[in-house]
Amino acid sequence: MPKTKGWHPERMPLKGCLMTPELLSSIAAAILSLLASYLPGFSTWYDKFSADQKRLLMLGLLCLATALSYGAACSGIGSLIGITVTCDTPGLIALIRTLLAAIATNQAVFLLSPKGSKSETGNLVN
Repeated sequence: MPKTKGWHPERMPLKGCLMTPELLSSIAAAILSLLASYLPGFSTWYDKFSADQKRLLMLGLLCLATALSYGAACSGIGSLIGITVTCDTPGLIALIRTLLAAIATNQAVFLLSPKGSKSETGNLVN
């Protein structure tokens, strides 16, 4: 391979990895779950809810993001901001499949992420 400066696709660590909508939404859902657990301010607010309320809140946020994506696609705004979902039955089915992958990932990360105890200042303590 010739030596080049800067970005080059053959030097990408995930070369050959297919970035599907399901994979991208799963990554975003995992990040959302981790932010809710560890981001100061958000985690303090989020910890006030019971475990069931936390699950429902995450479900609501993921469904809201899905609905907004579909609404943007159907209004024509989606194409301006890079949303490639089509406003038809196959597009809706694909979006629901993506939502299900995001929900599964979000809940798995929520269950698997370590839960530390909180100090009096609200910081995690192991």
